[in-house]
Amino acid sequence: PDEGRALDQVIEETLGKAGLSLDREAATLLKASLGTDRAATRGELEKLSLYAAGTGTVTAEDVAAVVTDAAPSSLDEWLDAMCLSQAEKALAALDRALESGIQPVAIGLAFQRHIMTLHRLAIDIADGKSARGVVDGTRPPIFFRRKAAFTGALERLSETRLRALIKDARTLDLDLRRSPETATARLTLMTLRISRLTRR
Repeated sequence: PDEGRALDQVIEETLGKAGLSLDREAATLLKASLGTDRAATRGELEKLSLYAAGTGTVTAEDVAAVVTDAAPSSLDEWLDAMCLSQAEKALAALDRALESGIQPVAIGLAFQRHIMTLHRLAIDIADGKSARGVVDGTRPPIFFRRKAAFTGALERLSETRLRALIKDARTLDLDLRRSPETATARLTLMTLRISRLTRR
């Protein structure tokens, strides 16, 4: 199995061969998302290398878009359901993510990056473009299975609202780091809050 320093070495070697490095947030999310199966880990890293080829640095967005084992799938389901006002589905996905071993800080980080991505896209919508057009045209491309969720979220959350949520996401990140004993409760409350905000 690939754990601890061994996992760090596998990541560094595989991405290094492709001329890629990881930024800090990408490294946190990637290590939280990879399992302990060596073959599966290398497969995910090779996919990531192809996806980010030529960019020099792998970002958290790249990791979220490409790494598709059970752990990041739970994160994606949580983010998408929460932003589509599907509270019950979002809470179930959050439970699966926590049970799979993803650390609350990594979950909070994924939320922060997701809101920042939505905000960047919402700026284009504020300039008169359609939500679907913005989602279809964004680079790096959004994974096709998530395009409908991104479009729905952008139809529910304005640029102004998303700008405010970025501050909330940063506060959540600090709270998760300072008070890990309340992490699950804080993530649950944020899930319910976003689900209410996006209700139509």
